[in-house]
Amino acid sequence: NIEPSLAVANFLKTQQERVFFPTRDGYDSLLYKDIVYIKGDGSYAIVHTTDNSQITVSKNLSFFENLLEKQLDFVRIHKSYIINKIHIKKIDKQGGLKLVLTNGVDVPISPTMKTMVMDFIGF
Repeated sequence: NIEPSLAVANFLKTQQERVFFPTRDGYDSLLYKDIVYIKGDGSYAIVHTTDNSQITVSKNLSFFENLLEKQLDFVRIHKSYIINKIHIKKIDKQGGLKLVLTNGVDVPISPTMKTMVMDFIGF
Protein backbone atom coordinates (compact mmCIF):
# COMPACT_ATOMS: atom_id res chain seq x y z
CA ASN A 1 0.00 0.00 0.00
CA ILE A 2 1.16 3.49 -0.86
CA GLU A 3 0.65 5.87 2.00
CA PRO A 4 -1.82 8.68 1.24
CA SER A 5 0.71 11.54 1.25
CA LEU A 6 2.91 9.69 -1.26
CA ALA A 7 -0.10 8.94 -3.46
CA VAL A 8 -1.08 12.63 -3.40
CA ALA A 9 2.50 13.67 -4.20
CA ASN A 10 2.61 11.24 -7.15
CA PHE A 11 -0.74 12.53 -8.42
CA LEU A 12 0.40 16.16 -8.18
CA LYS A 13 3.69 15.35 -9.95
CA THR A 14 1.76 13.67 -12.78
CA GLN A 15 -0.53 16.69 -13.08
CA GLN A 16 2.48 19.02 -13.31
CA GLU A 17 3.74 16.93 -16.25
CA ARG A 18 0.42 17.33 -18.05
CA VAL A 19 -1.13 20.05 -20.17
CA PHE A 20 -4.89 20.61 -20.32
CA PHE A 21 -6.59 22.27 -23.28
CA PRO A 22 -10.18 22.87 -24.36
CA THR A 23 -11.90 20.53 -26.79
CA ARG A 24 -15.40 20.37 -28.18
CA ASP A 25 -16.51 18.03 -25.39
CA GLY A 26 -14.72 19.67 -22.45
CA TYR A 27 -11.01 19.49 -21.67
CA ASP A 28 -8.42 16.99 -22.77
CA SER A 29 -4.95 16.44 -21.39
CA LEU A 30 -1.61 15.06 -22.52
CA LEU A 31 1.72 14.51 -20.91
CA TYR A 32 4.14 17.15 -22.16
CA LYS A 33 6.57 14.43 -23.28
CA ASP A 34 3.88 12.90 -25.53
CA ILE A 35 3.48 16.07 -27.62
CA VAL A 36 5.77 15.89 -30.67
CA TYR A 37 4.66 19.15 -32.28
CA ILE A 38 1.72 21.49 -32.70
CA LYS A 39 0.74 22.87 -36.08
CA GLY A 40 -1.28 26.04 -36.37
CA ASP A 41 -4.04 26.24 -38.94
CA GLY A 42 -5.73 29.63 -38.68
CA SER A 43 -7.89 29.73 -35.57
CA TYR A 44 -7.22 26.02 -34.91
CA ALA A 45 -4.21 24.03 -33.79
CA ILE A 46 -3.48 20.37 -34.38
CA VAL A 47 -1.55 18.61 -31.63
CA HIS A 48 0.54 15.70 -32.94
CA THR A 49 1.45 13.04 -30.38
CA THR A 50 3.91 10.19 -29.97
CA ASP A 51 1.21 7.61 -30.75
CA ASN A 52 0.61 9.38 -34.11
CA SER A 53 -2.78 10.71 -33.06
CA GLN A 54 -3.87 14.22 -33.92
CA ILE A 55 -6.05 16.35 -31.70
CA THR A 56 -7.69 19.40 -33.26
CA VAL A 57 -8.20 22.24 -30.81
CA SER A 58 -10.25 25.36 -31.55
CA LYS A 59 -7.47 27.63 -30.30
CA ASN A 60 -4.72 29.25 -32.34
CA LEU A 61 -1.00 28.57 -32.05
CA SER A 62 -0.47 31.67 -29.88
CA PHE A 63 -2.74 30.07 -27.26
CA PHE A 64 -0.36 27.10 -27.08
CA GLU A 65 2.71 29.33 -27.16
CA ASN A 66 1.42 31.08 -24.02
CA LEU A 67 0.27 27.82 -22.44
CA LEU A 68 3.70 26.20 -22.93
CA GLU A 69 5.94 29.22 -22.29
CA LYS A 70 7.20 27.83 -18.96
CA GLN A 71 7.95 24.43 -20.46
CA LEU A 72 11.60 24.62 -21.48
CA ASP A 73 11.38 21.90 -24.14
CA PHE A 74 8.88 23.74 -26.36
CA VAL A 75 9.71 26.44 -28.88
CA ARG A 76 7.94 28.11 -31.78
CA ILE A 77 10.19 27.60 -34.79
CA HIS A 78 7.89 28.90 -37.51
CA LYS A 79 4.67 30.88 -37.75
CA SER A 80 2.84 27.56 -38.02
CA TYR A 81 4.82 25.25 -35.72
CA ILE A 82 5.73 24.68 -32.08
CA ILE A 83 8.00 21.69 -31.49
CA ASN A 84 9.03 19.67 -28.48
CA LYS A 85 12.84 19.63 -28.30
CA ILE A 86 12.96 16.07 -26.97
CA HIS A 87 11.51 14.85 -30.29
CA ILE A 88 14.14 16.37 -32.58
CA LYS A 89 15.92 13.61 -34.48
CA LYS A 90 18.12 15.75 -36.73
CA ILE A 91 18.59 19.10 -38.42
CA ASP A 92 18.39 18.94 -42.23
CA LYS A 93 19.85 21.74 -44.32
CA GLN A 94 18.82 20.36 -47.73
CA GLY A 95 16.12 22.38 -49.45
CA GLY A 96 15.87 24.88 -46.61
CA LEU A 97 16.54 24.48 -42.92
CA LYS A 98 14.20 22.02 -41.21
CA LEU A 99 13.98 19.71 -38.25
CA VAL A 100 13.30 16.02 -38.67
CA LEU A 101 11.27 14.80 -35.71
CA THR A 102 11.21 11.36 -34.12
CA ASN A 103 7.94 10.55 -35.91
CA GLY A 104 9.63 11.20 -39.30
CA VAL A 105 7.90 14.53 -39.96
CA ASP A 106 9.96 17.40 -41.43
CA VAL A 107 9.17 20.77 -39.87
CA PRO A 108 10.51 23.96 -41.47
CA ILE A 109 12.48 26.50 -39.46
CA SER A 110 11.62 30.08 -40.31
CA PRO A 111 14.69 32.01 -41.54
CA THR A 112 13.91 34.72 -38.98
CA MET A 113 13.93 32.10 -36.19
CA LYS A 114 17.09 30.26 -37.29
CA THR A 115 19.49 31.81 -34.76
CA MET A 116 17.04 31.49 -31.89
CA VAL A 117 16.27 27.85 -32.76
CA MET A 118 19.95 26.94 -33.05
CA ASP A 119 20.61 28.56 -29.65
CA PHE A 120 17.61 26.72 -28.20
CA ILE A 121 18.90 23.38 -29.49
CA GLY A 122 22.38 24.16 -28.23
CA PHE A 123 24.38 24.93 -31.38
